[in-house]
Amino acid sequence: MIKPPTKKERVLETLLESPLNHFQAEQIGDHALPSTVATLEKIGVNISRRRITVPSRFGVAHCCEYWIAPENAKQAKEVLKTFWTRRGFSLAA
Repeated sequence: MIKPPTKKERVLETLLESPLNHFQAEQIGDHALPSTVATLEKIGVNISRRRITVPSRFGVAHCCEYWIAPENAKQAKEVLKTFWTRRGFSLAA
């Protein structure tokens, strides 16, 4: 049986496709993006970041935007494959 994707997996998949900030992470079920990023970095994923300002209900909010730079994508994809294997996906073609 294949387990559903974990939060770390959903965040990593998203970061490989596009930048992500705290408010966008809420849409994929992550309410603590900085902690998830720190966890991914501890297992070897190199994640870039910068401070940004985004519109909010009360004016503007300051947060970090995270992304995986192209030169770090290969290594991040290897970590993602490891997550898939643990969930029960067969990666053999």
